Amino acid sequence: MKFLNKTYPRLNLVKQGLTLSALVISLILSFVLYGTSINGDFIADDKLVILQNPLVAGRLSDLGEIFISPYYYGQVHAGLYRPLTVVSYNFNKFFSDGPFGFHLLNVILNALNGFMAFLVVSKLINRRTAYTAMVLFIFLPIHSEAVSSIVGRAELMSFLFSSLSLLFVLNKRYALASVALLAGLLSKETAAGFFLVFLYLWKFQEHKTLRQVLSNSLYFVPSIAVYATLRVYVLGKYFIGVDHLMAYNPLRFAPFLQSLWTSFKVFYLYLFKMVIPHKLSFDYSFNQIPVIRNPFLHYEVYAGIIILTALAYLMVKKRDNIYGLSAAVFLLVYLPVSNWFVKIGTIMGERLMYAPSLGLVILATLLINKLTMLNIVRHNDVQHPNWLKKLIYTCLVVVFSVYGLVIIDRNRDWNNEPALIRSGYAANPNSVVNLTNMAFLEFNDKNYLEASRWAEKAIKVLPDHIPALYLAGHSYKNLGDTKSAESVWLKIIKLSPSYTKAYLSLGILYYEEERLNEAEAVLNKGFGLERRWNEAFPLALVKINLGKYSEAINLIKSNFGEKPEKRELKFSLGLAYLKIGDKIKSEFYLNQVKDSAVGIEDYFRVIKDKKVFKIEEY
Repeated sequence: MKFLNKTYPRLNLVKQGLTLSALVISLILSFVLYGTSINGDFIADDKLVILQNPLVAGRLSDLGEIFISPYYYGQVHAGLYRPLTVVSYNFNKFFSDGPFGFHLLNVILNALNGFMAFLVVSKLINRRTAYTAMVLFIFLPIHSEAVSSIVGRAELMSFLFSSLSLLFVLNKRYALASVALLAGLLSKETAAGFFLVFLYLWKFQEHKTLRQVLSNSLYFVPSIAVYATLRVYVLGKYFIGVDHLMAYNPLRFAPFLQSLWTSFKVFYLYLFKMVIPHKLSFDYSFNQIPVIRNPFLHYEVYAGIIILTALAYLMVKKRDNIYGLSAAVFLLVYLPVSNWFVKIGTIMGERLMYAPSLGLVILATLLINKLTMLNIVRHNDVQHPNWLKKLIYTCLVVVFSVYGLVIIDRNRDWNNEPALIRSGYAANPNSVVNLTNMAFLEFNDKNYLEASRWAEKAIKVLPDHIPALYLAGHSYKNLGDTKSAESVWLKIIKLSPSYTKAYLSLGILYYEEERLNEAEAVLNKGFGLERRWNEAFPLALVKINLGKYSEAINLIKSNFGEKPEKRELKFSLGLAYLKIGDKIKSEFYLNQVKDSAVGIEDYFRVIKDKKVFKIEEY
């Protein structure tokens, strides 16, 4: 007993040292693999979620409003509510406007998640196994989207808090587990799968009665109630599901059996790309994975069914040991993104495998351990490494080396938008998003004819795809085909009456064609939906051309004050005052926007009788 008392502190120190070493290793590996992603730019959804969100401005005063706002600012129809993730973006913006800090935090979060995998497996199995699981988790290339993409942070944070919740459950600290799970849900809704894991754990691993399971579940009721209440308050009718125009998932519109067959194929593709990271892509939407009508023609359907059956067998038949729990972690965490019950906004996304992969990582680690223990060679009662063990370790080194090179190479795709778009199209050329992105690249390079052709290809795949229609309209306009431009923008407004960009584009077209009454009506609707300066500017010019000078002045002053920041609004005020003969006020505003080399009287003469001014479309 004395011996135990003396050595226990030492053992505890050893354990703490091993735990700290795991964290250090995880940090090193995360930075080695994803360090090259830190210099990446804001691309793709980063712009919509971060740069175009007025609540991501580094202001502490915005935190309250973040919790009552959807993930896509002003777009409840997207059906996404992730306030804690948005808070983390606001935290980044507090220190720096650039993308460096955003990427840096993602790499750190990934390291923490590797460490969480280590802690969970240490608790479930042992530390030796936990090191292998941690390394395997960090080296999976299918995780690269979640780490290298800034908006992939939703996956990172959700996993961090959800795995922490699992660790608390394993330690019987249910109140803390409930708080951690709430944080996971507020980071991304897919954290709900972990609560299913808890139910499985209590019932089958810990052999609790249904009454005891219910008793444990009560700890989570307040957190789930808080999350559900906030989600309903913010999203309303989009509490579950998304508007059909926001969904790039053909399974939402497919008959049940066709949807089911296709979901089995997707299940197989996830597992395939997890093991063999070939042609990784950030998008798999319409119509890269066509809906399967005849399952007999697609081997992936049967492969998916066989693997799913095997995992379900493990989950049920081995429900009282670690094999069953590992299978359950994968399947139950995968369930919210499976499209088996609730159709989500995408048919497939590599980032969605970040959390479920924990279960497969544990299974793979168990298999590795089992194989390395086979046919142990003994000589003079001493164990010696056998050929199989050497072969397995050699294969692991090779696999990790290949996986590491794939991740580092994949980081380059996320460094800038053209690289990501081209790699996405090369991997999945039938995706409506990738086709639209190719149109975007050509449009940015002012190749309007090519841009229109790419957009038309996307529209052929999905006729109601608003981004493709929007780009097609601008391409047609720049090619001089204003009738076609008008037609597609009117179609967008009919499809989505809240799409403000279509009102702005159409209103500017009418203004430039001096169809002023139509321009005023359209721009008024757009400004009523979103009172931004870039909607107010053309509307003010239209009102000035209609002789409604006081309305134009009131429009700007009542919404942006007497001293607006934007030079376009200052110009509008100056022009309106000039038209009504108030040269003093006109000079005050126009002096702030004109070239200093041009005299004010000369500037007055240039603009006074001009009907149409060139408007940059923002």
